[in-house]
Amino acid sequence: MTESASGHNDNYKLMYEEYERGPRKIAELCYAARVGDVTKAIQLVEISGVNINDTDEWDNSPLFLASLCGHYDMVEYLLSSGAAYDKNSFEGARCVLAALTPRIKSLLINSSLSKKFDDLEPFTSHIYGIYSSSKPLFYGDVILQIHSNHWKQEFALHWFIIQTRLGFLVNLATTNNSSLLIIQDAEGLESVSWKALINYAYLRVEDTQREEFELILRFAQLHHLDDLIRDVKVFGDIRERQVYGKLKGKITSKMIKNGILDFTHFFHSHIIVNKLSVPCSGTFEAQNEENNGFEDLEMFLSPDCRLKLIQCSSRPDMIVGVYDDGTDRICYYPVHQSMLARSPYLETMFGSELFTAKYESKPIKTNDLGTATIVDRYNLQSKHVPVVNFSFGAGNAKIAEIILEFLYTCSAEIALNVAADIIFIAEEIFLDKLKALASAAIVNQLNTMTFEEIQSCDLVFKYSIYDLIRVSWVTKCDKLEQAITQVIALKLDDFVMQKNQLKKIIIESSKRIDNREETDTIEFVDDLRYYLTKAYLEDDPIKYETYSTFVDEMLMELDFKEARVDT
Repeated sequence: MTESASGHNDNYKLMYEEYERGPRKIAELCYAARVGDVTKAIQLVEISGVNINDTDEWDNSPLFLASLCGHYDMVEYLLSSGAAYDKNSFEGARCVLAALTPRIKSLLINSSLSKKFDDLEPFTSHIYGIYSSSKPLFYGDVILQIHSNHWKQEFALHWFIIQTRLGFLVNLATTNNSSLLIIQDAEGLESVSWKALINYAYLRVEDTQREEFELILRFAQLHHLDDLIRDVKVFGDIRERQVYGKLKGKITSKMIKNGILDFTHFFHSHIIVNKLSVPCSGTFEAQNEENNGFEDLEMFLSPDCRLKLIQCSSRPDMIVGVYDDGTDRICYYPVHQSMLARSPYLETMFGSELFTAKYESKPIKTNDLGTATIVDRYNLQSKHVPVVNFSFGAGNAKIAEIILEFLYTCSAEIALNVAADIIFIAEEIFLDKLKALASAAIVNQLNTMTFEEIQSCDLVFKYSIYDLIRVSWVTKCDKLEQAITQVIALKLDDFVMQKNQLKKIIIESSKRIDNREETDTIEFVDDLRYYLTKAYLEDDPIKYETYSTFVDEMLMELDFKEARVDT
């Protein structure tokens, strides 16, 4: 291995270890499961995005702890929210045997609630869908041929996936041109399950058998493929079939996380690194008013710059342009339609008649066997690669990069000063998880702030705490609204001084009820009372009574008749 390659692997290892050392929010979820704090669990799972199927340092899942400690409501919530549970598995039997009450045991035994939902499943399904779909939007652009003495195999793949996950194939190839990669007579070729290796590249690993991973491991060791060894070695080390069955889910989950790190590395090393920034001399706004279409930003990109982007290391099939009003420049990113299509809105846009009519179809070719169709990169010209105005950037290239990073990696570091903007955009292009990530960034920061800091939180988020509630209403982000209401409830001593602002929120909340009847309740008031009850009714009943009276007084002043219901 070369020194540069070794350095890359060392950096990669550090990156992976840092990823694994990330904030252990699962410990908080496990504690909430032990004490039965469903509200905290909802905040961690649905706002902070904690993986409900992760385990603590003692290998206990939240579902197991909730069952062991006798919290029926918590067990019910975890099952309905995606806690993986199979009563015929080792972990499932463990939960049943640990159940503190017959009622919990009955719930587990008869449960049909578990969705067995993996937080990364939508992302991994999309990546594999890129490979398995026959839609033109997802056509590959390279044929991989495996030649041996006795057989030949072909796969229609995507070059950017090969770069991301199977970069070693380029070094093994005897032929490497724009649309063809041939690997011939390499040692150990015949012993490898190439179908399993391709599935690995496209993050489809849960169906791969242990024996197939062992064959891949031998091939990787033979050719000193350190990154591949890192991923599959653990399968080769597990000799007992029973142990393999118990650990497979956890191991494949870690393997998928490694794969996402690969996509993160690709995004920063091939898309961000290759972006071009072009001045537009203050003419963008005037041009945009006259020509509000897909191709607005194409006129600012010279033929040479366009060709440079098309021929860059990411091998794009689309160029995204983003106007940045802070610098009066346009940033162009070499991207892939198949990854942007993770947004249902963008996928629909790419398939619309309006979009397809504006751009010339890409040249295509079939493989030698006539079984697959790919984009013909050799005959690909600038006119075949659309330059699209990414208006969702809200005039901010950094926001656009956050959205692009999420589309490529299923995660993103969201700056607090753009978090609310991200929520609006995520709602517009139907990216619920991105919306949840941005909400979590806001809520996690609010939970650390004093009342004085909250008073000036518009300096942090660009929105006051009351405007953030309004943001949650407009974007249908219920969990954000509830989390902010909880912050207000826990600091109501201070918020008493802002009675007028609270009354405005109550009025606005009441108007959100269509055809309001006298018996209808006000959502904001309901949530506020709920969090006051949970925080103070048992531990400090005097404070609870004081705060509840304050809420009642506001309602009376507003001429709302709502009876207080103590629980």
